[in-house]
Amino acid sequence: LGTVLASPGDCVVVEQPTYFLARDVFGSVGLATLPAPMLADGTMDLEGLAAQIAKQREQGRDVKLLYVVPVHSNPTSRNMSAQQKQEYIDFAEAQGLTIVADEVYELLNFGKRSVESPPFRELCGGGGDHVISLNSFSKICAPGLRCGWVLASKEVVKKVAASGVLSSGGGMNPVMTATMAEALRSGRMQDL
Repeated sequence: LGTVLASPGDCVVVEQPTYFLARDVFGSVGLATLPAPMLADGTMDLEGLAAQIAKQREQGRDVKLLYVVPVHSNPTSRNMSAQQKQEYIDFAEAQGLTIVADEVYELLNFGKRSVESPPFRELCGGGGDHVISLNSFSKICAPGLRCGWVLASKEVVKKVAASGVLSSGGGMNPVMTATMAEALRSGRMQDL
């Protein structure tokens, strides 16, 4: 997504603390991370962040993405409420940012759903180009799988599908990607 929705030199806002590999992943495609100011409750200080974004833009750096781990956050294990997610969606829309919601832990519940708030994409009615949800089969099927999916608007999905990584064989793991696609198509995912 870093190469599809941003350009080298652009900034990605990240929570503090954030998933330990996020900076490396974004940095590997030339994106700078902008640590968000945080409040005592573990949410971003959106007023302070707006000031940081304005300063970056005054200096000629574009801020394009807002990366969050909203459910069972790694490393804090914090869960965002629906209200907090909606505040982030409204903020991102006002600032012209795309939220990259790393929701790989969304489906990790033992028994009754332990998270009361819906995923980010559900809060914006499944629409909107400014919210993207990342998910992973490695969390719900097999730890070494390294295969996942993206929930996004049709326009964003088209951009991702047209990227060189996917056109070169279906992603980083084309055999497993094809296996999981068939499991979903055939209804066999329930058996896995």
